[in-house]
Amino acid sequence: MECTANERRRIESAGGFIEFKGVERVQGILSVTSQPDKYHAVPSQSSDEYEYDKAFGDTDLKRLCVLTAHPDIVRVDLRQITLRFILVASDGFWDVLSNQKAINLAKKFLAKEPQAHWHKNF
Repeated sequence: MECTANERRRIESAGGFIEFKGVERVQGILSVTSQPDKYHAVPSQSSDEYEYDKAFGDTDLKRLCVLTAHPDIVRVDLRQITLRFILVASDGFWDVLSNQKAINLAKKFLAKEPQAHWHKNF
């Protein structure tokens, strides 16, 4: 996904920037796409420093207030929609699987597992 206008404004008002290097990147480092073929980080520090920073949650970007832990939230009344399943996953999951691949995987799993294992009536 591309950086939304609101997110771009938030990053820029915090003193950050979005740079395009084949894909939009916060501070030229952190990819803001969920397309797996375009996702890769471009470290500005040594490999060890970069791995440390990633392991502890991009601390430099958080310190600059350009990276936050505030998710976008959408409310949907699920009682008004007929669904076969809901797939909730982290950005790391979506970085490596397309929507269609994730759906196919869920369908394959659900076809193998008895409904009693996963279905819950509300």
